Amino acid sequence: MKTYRAFVTTFEGQILESVDLVCATEENARKLAEGLVETNPVELWDGHGA
Repeated sequence: MKTYRAFVTTFEGQILESVDLVCATEENARKLAEGLVETNPVELWDGHGA
C-alpha cells in the first residue's frame, strides 16, 4: 500500500483541504480523488506532497 495526498484547491491554486489516501495503486488513488471533486479542482500527489 502506498500513501497519496489529494489537495482540494481553489481555481487560483490555494489549498482548501488535503486528504491522505492509502491505496494499492495510483489508479485506485485517482478514483478516490475523483470522488472529492465537487466544484473545485483536486491535485493528487504521490506521498505526502507539500
